[in-house]
Amino acid sequence: MKLFVQITIIYFTLNSLFSCAQLDKVQDSEEVYNFDLTSVVDSAVKDLSRRAPSVEKKITYDGKENSLASSEINWEEELEVFEDADINKPILRNSYEKTTQNKSNGGTLTRFEASGPRELVRWVEVEKDSNGDILKIAFKMLTDNSLYATEKEGELVFSEGQKLKSYAVEGTQSIVFLGDKHYAVKGNLVY
Repeated sequence: MKLFVQITIIYFTLNSLFSCAQLDKVQDSEEVYNFDLTSVVDSAVKDLSRRAPSVEKKITYDGKENSLASSEINWEEELEVFEDADINKPILRNSYEKTTQNKSNGGTLTRFEASGPRELVRWVEVEKDSNGDILKIAFKMLTDNSLYATEKEGELVFSEGQKLKSYAVEGTQSIVFLGDKHYAVKGNLVY
C-alpha cells in the first residue's frame, strides 16, 4: 500500500510539472505578432460545424463554371486556404507593417502589408465595425520561382455576431510547360 501511495505522489508531481511546461508553450504560441487569422478560421469552423448551414457554391476553373448546393461540408478543409494566409507566426514577427484607417461609420480597416519581397502573404486586410466585430478579412498571396508562379486572393465576409456569411478564393497558376490556369470559388452560406 505504501508503494502505491509513493508511486501515485510521484506520478502526480511529474504530471503537474509537465503540465506547467506545456501551459508555458501554449501561452508562448498564442502571442499575437500580427493578425491571428488561424484563430478566426478555427472559431468559424467550430461554429459552422455546430450550425451546419448549407452552402451555395459557384466554382470556375479555366472558364468552365459549375454551381452546387450542399449542407455536407467539411469546414476545416473548405476554409483551409485561409489558414494558409496566416501571418501570426514568430518568424514573421517583424515582416509586416500595420496601418489602421478609421472609417466614417466608426469602424476600422487595418492592413498588414509585407515589408519585403520574400513573404508569401503579401497583405491581409481586416475590416471591423464600431463594436470591434470583424466584418471582412481579405488577403493576397504570391509565389514565384523558376517552375511556377501563383497568385491567390481570398475573402471572408461576416454578418452580425461574426457569423460567416460568405467566402471567396480566386487565383491563377502559371506552370512551366502547362500554361496558365485560373480558378475561383465563391460560397454563400444559408442558415
